[in-house]
Amino acid sequence: MVVMLNLRELGQWKGVFLNGLIPPQVLQIINKIYAGIEDSTVWDEAIRDFVTYSGGYFALVGLIDHRAKDVPFTSLAGPETSRLETANLLHRTELLPIDPGLPYALARPDGGNFRYRQQTEVDGSLPGDWRDFIEGGLGSTDYSARFSGCEQGLQVSLTLHVDQPPGLTRAQQGLHELVFRHFERAMRLRMRPPHIAEHGDPQVIVDAFGRVLRINEKAVRALEVDPALAMRNARLVATTSRDAVMLAGAILAICQPHVSGQSERYLRMTYGDGLILRLTPLPFVIDKTCLARGHCLIDFLTPPARAVPVASDTLIGLFGLTRREAALASRFSGPDNSLRDAAQAVEMGYETARFHMRSILEKCAVANQVELAQLLGRLTRS
Repeated sequence: MVVMLNLRELGQWKGVFLNGLIPPQVLQIINKIYAGIEDSTVWDEAIRDFVTYSGGYFALVGLIDHRAKDVPFTSLAGPETSRLETANLLHRTELLPIDPGLPYALARPDGGNFRYRQQTEVDGSLPGDWRDFIEGGLGSTDYSARFSGCEQGLQVSLTLHVDQPPGLTRAQQGLHELVFRHFERAMRLRMRPPHIAEHGDPQVIVDAFGRVLRINEKAVRALEVDPALAMRNARLVATTSRDAVMLAGAILAICQPHVSGQSERYLRMTYGDGLILRLTPLPFVIDKTCLARGHCLIDFLTPPARAVPVASDTLIGLFGLTRREAALASRFSGPDNSLRDAAQAVEMGYETARFHMRSILEKCAVANQVELAQLLGRLTRS
């Protein structure tokens, strides 16, 4: 994504932009920020470049959870020193209760800017332990922390530290404000939930605890006729205890992909007509390893018909599967709802089944096991 910037807006930062010209380094930083919407690892590069170009000491990206009144994530960009990493760990584990930026941000859901030197020189309100940590533990002489507006209960912050007196210059503050403005905008674009109202399939968005945040009319109608799922106390729940445990665990895992490593998951309800759910995350992403609990988008997929498995010879003839592949694939037109179950049914090891499944999906021209089940379901009805 290429960003078109307002020259008049940018030209106001005296000392950063000369004669209204935008330094190419600044354009590259901002373009990387927007590129991070699609590839979040690029955000790391953008923040590192920002620190280098600003002449600052280091930058800290933080995520603030308003519900928990906590900072679940912080990350440093700057010199790779064990001193800074140790100080960052100390902050997360012990010093967060005295961090003045947290109550400052929680009291300002519309966003704001916390300046360390102003607080220490103007009213002296910062605790001595905090000043010792900043100036001794981090070796910082001044910092500015900018906070975004609250979005889905979360705020993102970008803090720029310097290690030279007399502290942050006007040029550094101007660059910080500019970069953060685009960083905040990019984060909002990344967090924007999909428009599910007009989607062709039933869809619902839930949080990590199954609370329904959005639901379209098709999903409401589906819940009215399918006995496998229901809405109770504004939560999406399964009818049977087995399905309830499976659904709750899957939602929590999808809302924490940094923990579970899962970016997509499929479930088939064991009760009713075997409704298939596709769960994908809608997280607040900063980089490839960190995020707070996100949200989960659930698609209700048409289940395959309940039928006897498609004959292996039919699959061999239609798709060119080997006999072992056909035996495994045919289980997905019957009652089996997982690769592990199907492998056990045909007396095949799980790792061997995974190897065969890759070949099956390629030959059948489908993307995953749910699409395979849908394909075979159509065969049983034809």
